[in-house]
Amino acid sequence: MKEMFKFQDLMTISEKKMVKKWDNRKVEKIKKYKTSKNRRDFPFNIPWKGAKPIPFDVYTIPIDELSFNFDNTRINAELEGKLFKRREKPDPKNIKHQVLVQQILLESKWIGHYETNKLTEDLQKRGQLDPVIATPDGVLIDGNRRLAIFKYLQEHEPESKGFTELEACVLPLDSTESDLKELEMRLQMYHQFQVAYGEINIALEFRYLHNDLSWTYERISEITGNQYTETKIEKMIEIIDMIDEYLKLLPPEGTHRKQYATLDKGWESFDNIYRMLKWSEKNSSKDTLLFRKYFGFEIIASEETTYADVRKFYSVLRSYIASEKLEKMSDTLKGKYLGNFLNKNRIEKEIGNLAESYEFLQASKIEPSRVAEQAWKKLDTIKISNISKGDRSLRVILEKMIKKIQRMQEQV
Repeated sequence: MKEMFKFQDLMTISEKKMVKKWDNRKVEKIKKYKTSKNRRDFPFNIPWKGAKPIPFDVYTIPIDELSFNFDNTRINAELEGKLFKRREKPDPKNIKHQVLVQQILLESKWIGHYETNKLTEDLQKRGQLDPVIATPDGVLIDGNRRLAIFKYLQEHEPESKGFTELEACVLPLDSTESDLKELEMRLQMYHQFQVAYGEINIALEFRYLHNDLSWTYERISEITGNQYTETKIEKMIEIIDMIDEYLKLLPPEGTHRKQYATLDKGWESFDNIYRMLKWSEKNSSKDTLLFRKYFGFEIIASEETTYADVRKFYSVLRSYIASEKLEKMSDTLKGKYLGNFLNKNRIEKEIGNLAESYEFLQASKIEPSRVAEQAWKKLDTIKISNISKGDRSLRVILEKMIKKIQRMQEQV
């Protein structure tokens, strides 16, 4: 029993270490507004530390006392990407970084102008319906876009009234980082104004919970209301890791780190590469898997392709004769010159090889008589008078054709 008490004491100490560190100066500022004068008449239910909502008091707090959540995975990913070129790290105390986050929230590709305009019009028409949710020092766990819109309206439309304060629930001082992320995930799944941020951003959330906070796939799945299975969550984390690998390799190498908004072909292309690699695992070496992944990266990096071309690559690989043809032509699949495999000339060449292999695959599915007829029409365009004597290359091709025709005759 004595040893068990010691273990429990250690667990308590461990939990205390996990308590989020707050900006005490801001905590004191927020406390000034947690009075009966600023309290709303009725509380607001929040799924705090579990799926079952519990009531929280709501207070009116000036927007200048609230700040954006730099730990929000979606915000952080885009912010880090923008600051990387400046060789800066996100700093919540940096006013310029706060302004940059506001721009991301208002203009981000992941959110879109339509969703932002819709929410802005709703706030102007009906006002704030649900309170934002803040940490003890005023960082928003929920309501970052509303804060961005309020700040924008205050700055650009000063005649608009009612946008200097936000109604907010303030979380307890003993909140841990795990508590905050759990709440954020639950709200993300059920929020009234939830935006379809896309699979990339959801995968970023899952990876943070699993890799940084050591959450199990089971726990993450439960937080999503089992909308995402454990297998799906694991797969999404593997895909976002692959996307990071691609962005780091994209020329100029290293400059596109975490620039997820620049991915024109997006999640579906990488999902197709993932499925192709999983299929290839059964009978391929590690080198073969690596070269096939690089070939997929070349398809995504090309300006001439769409995500459908990754599926074409997958189809070619599933055909023995088509994949054999592609592997003979492709330097990437042979593992040659991998130091610059994403340069423009290399990509154009490989996209041409893929197109030729896919055409070959499609032709192989046509009735043999139709293919033979097309081959005859092409052969008939050769003028006999243009053939020079001693053309050894033509002779070799004709000999191969003769042998092929003989085998075909035996077959029919």
